[in-house]
Amino acid sequence: MKAINIYTYSRIQEDMATEYENILSQRSKKLNVKVQEFVAIKTLVDLLLDIDIETKHFENFFASFTIEQIGKEFDLIKLDKGKLVLNIELKSEDVGVDVIQNQLEKNRYYLKHLAPDVRLYTFVESTKELYKYTSKGVKIVELEDLKDTMELLQKSLGENIESLFQANNYLISPLNTPSKFMTGDYFLTNQQHDIKKKIVDLILLDDKEHILGITGKAGTGKTLLLYDIIKTVAEQGLKCCLIHSGILCNGHKTLNTQWENVNIFSAKELNGDGAERLKKYQYIFVDESQRIYISAFKKILEEVISESKTVIFAYDYVQSLSKAEVNRNIPAKLKEVDGFIEYMLSDKIRTSKEIASFTRTMMNLNNRARGYMDYSDIDVLFANNTEEAMQLIDLYNEKGYTFISYTQSMYYSNSIDLYPNTYDTHHVIGQEYDKVMIMMDENFRYDRERRIQGKEHPNPDLLFYKLLYQAISRAREKLCVLVVENYKLFSAILNIKFDMLSRYQYKENRTNVTLSVKKLNRFTKQIKDKLPGLEKNDAITISETVDMINDELMGAELKKKVVRNGLKLLNLMQEKLECEEIYELISNYCEYVEAISIP
Repeated sequence: MKAINIYTYSRIQEDMATEYENILSQRSKKLNVKVQEFVAIKTLVDLLLDIDIETKHFENFFASFTIEQIGKEFDLIKLDKGKLVLNIELKSEDVGVDVIQNQLEKNRYYLKHLAPDVRLYTFVESTKELYKYTSKGVKIVELEDLKDTMELLQKSLGENIESLFQANNYLISPLNTPSKFMTGDYFLTNQQHDIKKKIVDLILLDDKEHILGITGKAGTGKTLLLYDIIKTVAEQGLKCCLIHSGILCNGHKTLNTQWENVNIFSAKELNGDGAERLKKYQYIFVDESQRIYISAFKKILEEVISESKTVIFAYDYVQSLSKAEVNRNIPAKLKEVDGFIEYMLSDKIRTSKEIASFTRTMMNLNNRARGYMDYSDIDVLFANNTEEAMQLIDLYNEKGYTFISYTQSMYYSNSIDLYPNTYDTHHVIGQEYDKVMIMMDENFRYDRERRIQGKEHPNPDLLFYKLLYQAISRAREKLCVLVVENYKLFSAILNIKFDMLSRYQYKENRTNVTLSVKKLNRFTKQIKDKLPGLEKNDAITISETVDMINDELMGAELKKKVVRNGLKLLNLMQEKLECEEIYELISNYCEYVEAISIP
């Protein structure tokens, strides 16, 4: 995505705002510009011009930038990385000081890793008022305050703002970063917040029994949402217990020492007469519920129903790791309980879309990504033997990767026993890591339907392909797949990357084979030579549109929608022109661009 000049952008009429913005920003996904936001930008620019700001200070604003993983959007951002970040939010009507302050506080959280100085404003178009965020709250300031900030940004970023937002800068895990969780150094997504409000309002309303469920695929934020609800309930002075259906990690132990009114313990502690522990708590929370035993599940339900308590289960049936867990199917049994209510998280926030796409294809080679995906953060390596594999594991350990091994059998041996098991698939349940490395060997193969399959695990209850998915789904930013001694498997997985790269190269080759740069430059020069005779704003619009189309044509990844929108804008501009000569020149240019880019 490229930054735009909001002065040139605001000179056009609102009917072409969408087309023009998409051409200027060259964003990968089309943005439908809201009329009220365009009007607000236009008004703000005009007011700043009235106080004699130079037009150069309108350069390099990223408009409507969204952090894809969490769906967080910023109206306008301009930044000098490591020094200063400017954020301006736009409102068509006055929404109240509290709403403005809450939004700017969230924005500061997501922007503070970029620079030590983060300046945040909200402009209300209807009242022409400008609000500024300060440590003491928001206050109304004069436009000169914003002008001074804009003039400080002498060297500002012009493109690729997406690369600055890595998941570890704004996504936290209660188990991997318990200190940040306890201090509240995080925000929920809109979807998480909406579900939390429904649940908290329901369970704190009365003393009736409530049996609820939170479900969602790996990476949707189930654990953070569950823990955040627990925190809210515990802060009311109410006694809560959190039952983890697995092995307690260091994060659990840290939270147990710091969390008032909350006790964390493993589901296995409900064995025997362990159900007596439940009597101490009015609110019971169960994480990784798809793994809990039937006996423990029944004890929890009996306590909740008989004593009119609340229980919330968090689960993902797909992440069942054994045959027994699959057969128990706790999520299905929950749906048979009278009064049960399920809430579903659908927005994937933890795993990058590239890793999620690669994983889908690796688990089933028929699930090829529809569009282009940049798999550069995914490494596929081959080792001829265990010795070579260990060298590569050591190498990636130095690069900051966490090697996740497969859970071993206590009684029978397997090749998986030869590798480090500090972090195995059962010990990392509920946790996440920025960089993950996994190993695949002769235990894996693709079947005739091109789905990944595993041999019989030495523990006959465990399923290799389930353990594989569990390990991969812990990765947030980077993934390394190390294939050992299984060259057929390596070739199939490597081809996932090669197939995607081929699509990228095809676009590059197809464009460059048909494109004559000399001819394109000739058409461009002919048009620009005639622009001085046009009205200034029309000339700027035509010039910048032609430049954006040319940039797209000579880029490696051709975005046809950008080209189409550019041609559409030029055609509309033609209708306004009285000069037949430039009308003809633009027509010749458009015909050539269509011929080489849109067959």
